[in-house]
Amino acid sequence: MKQDLQLIFQLTANQSEKVIPVEYKEQQCFLLHAYFHRNLVLHCMKLSPEGNIEPLKELVIYTEDVVLQVHTLNGSQFIVAMGSRVDIWDLDFQLSPVLVIPVSNPVSISSASFDDDDYLAIAAAGGSVELYRSSNGSMYTFIQSIEAKHIIDTKFSVIATSKDLLLYVLTADLRNPFSGYIYRGVLNFQKYLTPINFKPAKRFDLISMQEHGKYFISYQVDEEVQFLEAVVPRA
Repeated sequence: MKQDLQLIFQLTANQSEKVIPVEYKEQQCFLLHAYFHRNLVLHCMKLSPEGNIEPLKELVIYTEDVVLQVHTLNGSQFIVAMGSRVDIWDLDFQLSPVLVIPVSNPVSISSASFDDDDYLAIAAAGGSVELYRSSNGSMYTFIQSIEAKHIIDTKFSVIATSKDLLLYVLTADLRNPFSGYIYRGVLNFQKYLTPINFKPAKRFDLISMQEHGKYFISYQVDEEVQFLEAVVPRA
């Protein structure tokens, strides 16, 4: 049977670049933001008996600087990256940042949940990946800094079959274009992967085939895409 998409809600949003789902006071909401603007717009909504979305409220959230990136963490928490800082917001507590992390020109932000803890990786253009952890819903605290030159992107990966937390770092550094780190508990993250004879890539993505217990990395170099299998070393 053919099924068509049905329009259930429409919103005028000039220059909006990204839509991010969040929760606010047990309401389903979403954030709209445009790059290089100094605000976010929070929209909350409900579902009518007829199945249509009805707007509940609209709230403008002003930021200290122009917005470069916005990422959702979980539920009511989200991250706003600006030119010299990264703000963590929790709408369950207040309409202002609950934590401000000074970072000069953040280029990549990645987050993951693992063993009841939340992890955050903030890559700065200056050449480091700053790692933070939140345990059982507590405030994020700094745990480690990883040095890297010319960072392009970072991504966490949770391997369900081996119950491991990995962090991958992609750079434009010819000597070290791609590295992998594995979380070792009290030893934090330790490097386990430094591919040799790799060219710097434009981007990489993580592909999970959990039903087969396989985890792949798509590594885009020039006009080809290489697929690499993530093999986790044993301690």
